[in-house]
Formats: sequence, C-alpha cells, structure tokens
Amino acid sequence: MNEQPAGADRRGRSGRAPHRARPLREIPGGFDITEWPISVPTFDGELAESWLSRVAARYQVTPSALLHLANGGPVTLSPANTAQVTTAIANLVRARKPPTLSNEQDDEIRRWAATYGRRTRKRQGASFCPRCLSDPTPYWRAEWSGALSLVCRRHRVLLVETCPTCGKRPFGTHSSWTQRISSMWMCPSRRDEDIRAHRTRRAWCETDLRTVLAPPASPTELDAMLLLHEALDAGAQAPRDVATAMHWTATSGERAHAYLELIDEQVPANRWPDTSARELVSAVGVAAQIITADSLEHVEALAARHGVLDPVGSHTPIWPKEHDIHPRNPLLMSLRLGSLSAHLSLSQQLMYRTASERPRAPVRVEHRAGGRRLTEGTWPARGWVPPVLWDGELADHVVAAGSYGPAALSLALSKVGSSVPLRAIAVDLGLPAWLADRVAAILGGRSRPDQERLARSLEQLFARLEANPPPVNYSKRVAVARDLAMVRAAAVEAAALQLVALDERGEAGATVALWVAYTGSHPRFCPLLVPGQSTPSLPPRVDRTDFLRIGFQLLPHGEREPLAWSPP
Repeated sequence: MNEQPAGADRRGRSGRAPHRARPLREIPGGFDITEWPISVPTFDGELAESWLSRVAARYQVTPSALLHLANGGPVTLSPANTAQVTTAIANLVRARKPPTLSNEQDDEIRRWAATYGRRTRKRQGASFCPRCLSDPTPYWRAEWSGALSLVCRRHRVLLVETCPTCGKRPFGTHSSWTQRISSMWMCPSRRDEDIRAHRTRRAWCETDLRTVLAPPASPTELDAMLLLHEALDAGAQAPRDVATAMHWTATSGERAHAYLELIDEQVPANRWPDTSARELVSAVGVAAQIITADSLEHVEALAARHGVLDPVGSHTPIWPKEHDIHPRNPLLMSLRLGSLSAHLSLSQQLMYRTASERPRAPVRVEHRAGGRRLTEGTWPARGWVPPVLWDGELADHVVAAGSYGPAALSLALSKVGSSVPLRAIAVDLGLPAWLADRVAAILGGRSRPDQERLARSLEQLFARLEANPPPVNYSKRVAVARDLAMVRAAAVEAAALQLVALDERGEAGATVALWVAYTGSHPRFCPLLVPGQSTPSLPPRVDRTDFLRIGFQLLPHGEREPLAWSPP
C-alpha cells in the first residue's frame, strides 16, 4: 500500500483543507433567528387562504413563494395538506394559532350527514360580504365558505357568490390565487378571455369587491337565515341543551338536524354547491316556518303547500317499513305526527302516541337473517298488561257489557308505542283474534272526540306503568297457562291440601278459577271451556284465598312475584 504524507487525508487535490461549516453563534438577548422577523397573527374565524394572502403581502412575496420558502420546496396547496402547511407558517411568523380550516356549522352539517346517511359535496371557494371587506382591516371569514353560508349576520345582507366581472368564486382554485400579491378586497381570480396572445396567461381580474352590491333580501328571508345559523351554532356548541318547538322539547342537536332535514328534502345536499343562493334561501325559509309554527294546523298547511314532511318519503316516513334506510329526526316526527293526528285511526294514534307530550314513531330493532338486514317492531308494554284490564281502570270508556270491554282496553293499552299488529297482541294475551278488529267499536264508539279522549286516558295509564313497571309478566303467565294439564294438576293438589276431593265438575271449576287468577284473564277466554258452555264454579268447601295462594305457589313464577297486582 502506498503511504500518504501526513495531513493528506484532510486535503483535496488542490492541497487545501476542505471548507467546514461553522456553527451559528448565539446572539445575546434571546433573539431566535429560526423565526421570521414580522409577526402576522390570525383573526378569529379567518379563512386559511385569507391569512396566507396577508402573510405573503406583508413579506412582499407571492403566496406560492411563501409556501416554497416555508416548506423548503414547491408546494401546491390542497385540502389534504392545508393544515400542515398553515401550521408550519404560523410557527414561523409567530401567529397565536393557525387559521380556521373549517367552521362549526360545516362540522355540524357533516355530523348530520353521517347520522342520517345523507350525501354532501363541498363547494370550493368562498362567498363574500362587500361591506365586511370595506373594513379598515379586512379579512375573509371561514364561515363564508360554508355550504349554507348565504347571509352576513353582521350586516344582514346576502353574501355575494361570485365576482361580477370574471364570474368566478373567489379562492375557487388551489393554485391561481397563489401566484400574485393582492389586497384582501381584490378578486384573486383570472379572467376567462377568449381572445389573447398565444402561449400567454390570462389577465388578472383585479375587481374591487368592495364596490359590489350585495343581493337584496327581505327581512323574512334574513330572519330565517339567522334562525338557521343560530340553530347550527347551538347544535355544534351544546348539542344536548334543551330547545323548544311549539309545545315540545328537543335537544339543540335535534333542532339543528331538523332544519337540515327539511332543507335536504327540498334541495338534496349533494346539489347545494350547484344551487343558487336564492333557491337555498327559499328552502331555509320553509324550514324556519315549519319549525317555528305556532300550531299543528299551520304545520299541516305548510307541509301540503311546499311538499315537505312526506309521510312516505325518506325524511319523515310515517308508516313502518320492512327496511328502515335512514333514521328519523325526533322533532320532525313529532311535528308531522301531531299534524296528522286528526286523520289517524285509534290504533295508529296509540302506535304513534299522538296523545303524549312527544309523538314518535315506534322503535324498530334490527336483526340478521340469512345475510339480510331485517327490522321488526317492538312492543313496549308486553308483559305489563293482563288479558283483561284491572278492575276500575278506564271503566268510563267501556260501551260493551261483560268481559269484552276490559279485554279491548287491554289490547288498546298494549298497542301504545307498538308497531306489532293488534291481532298478534290478542293471540299473545290469549284473547280471540276477532276482538282486535272491534276495539274502536267496543271502546267509546267511533266518533273522533271519543277516540281522542280514550287515547289520552290510555297514554296517562301507560305513563303510570312506565313510572312503576308491574312486577308481573302477564305474557309469560299466559304462555305457561296454555299447558292446561299443569294448571289442572296444581288446582287438584291445592284442593287436596285442604282435604277436599274434587269431582269432574269441581275439578273444572277449580282449574278455571286458578287459570283466571294466574293469567289475569276472564273465564270466558279460558281454553278449557267450550263456547256457549256455562262457567263451572269453585266448590263451596274450598277456601278461595288459600286455594289460590297454594295453587300459585305450585305454578311457575318469580321469587318475589305476587299473584295479583294493580297500578298504583
């Protein structure tokens, strides 16, 4: 190996020592040279493009050059990298915080779309208020880029959507506005010129946006837009706070989503970017009229006039469906069901609970069958109600004599909040299926006032059961008592413990008595008896109280379950 002279490993061919970068010396006074000297803070709620334009103008470079300097190479601004780029520049110019990338109202619209399965499309660029841009320190608001930002709440005028000279929406592209230093009130777009020199760029628009006239709007339209903005702000900031509509209470989130559902029913959300501001303002006005209506009759008239709250549509579907594609807004369902209450049958009034403080659609549960998603109705009062209603409850609503009236009351009470057919309820309670078809005729007649009065009484009794759920599951007892052999054996053993031997008729009477006490039904509905047969009675030698107590202990029941119960 050839030997090298000392120091040759530190020298190049020229024999000179290579240049070595010296570390920057510390500057006294704590000045940090990693930051840029001029601070450009952000305004509250400022649009990212607005702040980048102001920073570029302050340093007298184009926004494109600013992005290049801050990121060490060419950068094309896009929704995917805006947050990263603006944060890096904010750190360099010592801004208190990065600019606003999205406003609360757009966030609330996205939550609504995700909750109700609606499709949306973002609109590029921003509208503007000429009077706001005329301020001494003008800047573009982030809310101006919102999907439903149609009005300036400060000056109570409609926002201007496009520049009147070039016809473009400001900041509608991610690259053209970054190539020029411009003032906040100057249109940042290029003109679409048909005649220009070959291989030359289009001229800048440079329209003074402060001189543009805002579209006129009536006080009613402006008030409707302000109501929408207030609802969206409340839904975004405190979605669980209490809000009111007519005489019903709802949450702020439900109220905000009710506005959006009504607007979407008139103009689908995926068409909002292509729809004129005037048409959207009209849709907002209809939504505001419905939600702030002072009566259900007014709601019904507005729905019929504007074609909203469609009972068979996807926003407020009234009738239960086999497949529920979209969830339903509780506030809109209350408004629509309340407005349709006068046109619903007794069974439908009970199902939708129109006599309650908050009409609602019956809850449906989802299950899978063979790879398919199926929904089925629920029955809130199942197990709470005996086949024959308790003595003394709602007796003034019974027209038919005998057991059919209390049995019809039990069917009606079981129907409250349930989408299960009345015939299925009757079979579950051990009642004849034909009775389900005659509930309205048996209870209070067929007149509308009688049905509404009955619905209110049933709703009040249902509320009492909700507050104090019965300790007895009557549906389970009816299912158990279908085994008449088991009931008969318990009746015979209970009588034998009293040293009473039962003949055939006495055995039948004891079985019927125990079956009635156990199920809460009536002897007429006992399957042991043949229609038209007289009801056998319990033998006189049998102590009824002790017999029923012993027989109940011999039949299946809960640990602390009483034989009989009545609502408090």
